[in-house]
Order: sequence, then structure tokens, then C-alpha cells
Amino acid sequence: MDARRLVEQVLTGATPAQVLAEGQLTAQHVGPSPLKYTRGGRIERIVLRDSDAPPPHKHDTYFAEKTKLNWYGVSGRRLKKGRPETIPGSGPMDVGFLDYHMMSATQVYVDYVKTRRDYTRMGVMSKLLDALFAVNPAATLFHFGKVMSPHVWRYMDKRKAMRASDPSQPEVIGGRDF
Repeated sequence: MDARRLVEQVLTGATPAQVLAEGQLTAQHVGPSPLKYTRGGRIERIVLRDSDAPPPHKHDTYFAEKTKLNWYGVSGRRLKKGRPETIPGSGPMDVGFLDYHMMSATQVYVDYVKTRRDYTRMGVMSKLLDALFAVNPAATLFHFGKVMSPHVWRYMDKRKAMRASDPSQPEVIGGRDF
């Protein structure tokens, strides 16, 4: 969505979450994540796409493809010449993504959640996490690992409250690091 159009709609009284809820965003399970993780297993990705999204800012990590020099080898020793390393970018219409893997048949571990900088505070992260819960209905435990965002922590609290009122809801755990 064009940022100017979004601001105009918000100024007319609609909240950003209401504007994005009009059907422009679609969550899709796209398969394996292009990012490299040190842990084993198959890391899956869920993306949230907006057909009206402008191209991502060139410095928006993981949304725009970047090439940087890696000055350290695999053993940890410093290299004389930097080795170019490409950090893959997400698709041009992607406004957020969530990487996760299955710890077992009923346990899900959330590896990473990222929102584009021009789509922050619009409910993108909540929609991604809701999509994760919808994709894995048989899961009984969702492990968020080290939570570094107050917004994700608030979402976890909301899910814990849902479990307190309805014990059939999955358990949500994670450590606070902010």
C-alpha cells in the first residue's frame, strides 16, 4: 500500500490495522526459509504480502538483497581479503515474514519474526503469528525462544490469557530479553 494513501486513510479516522484489514494483506506459507540458521532441521517460512507495497528500502535487512564483506573465516580467523556474502531478500511484495521449525509433531519453535520498517505498528506481526497458529492446529506448544520485542511479548501474554480461559488452547512459552 502506498504510504501516502495509508496516511490519508488514517487521517480520516481509520486505524492502520483497520486499513490493512480491508483485504490487501495475504498470509502465505512459502516453504523453506532462504536464511541460514546454525541449528539443524527444516526452517519453514510464512510471509505476509501486500499487492500495493512499494519496493523495500535498500537498507531494510532481509527484505532487500544485500551483499557484504565477511572478514572472518569458518574457523573464526580474520581474513586478509573480505569474502563477499549475499544476504537474501524476501519478495518485493512481502511486508513481513516469520521463520519457524517443528521441534516435534506437536511443538513449534519460532525462529525469527521481521516486519518491514514502513509497515511497523500496523498489526503485521500479529497477523503472522495468527497465521502460524492457523497453519499448525495440532500443535500443543509454541516456543518463542528469546523474545526481544515488547510487541511479541504482549502477543504471548494475550495467548497465555486465552489458554487460561480455555485450556484446549496451545501452551505458549519463551524468555524475555528486552
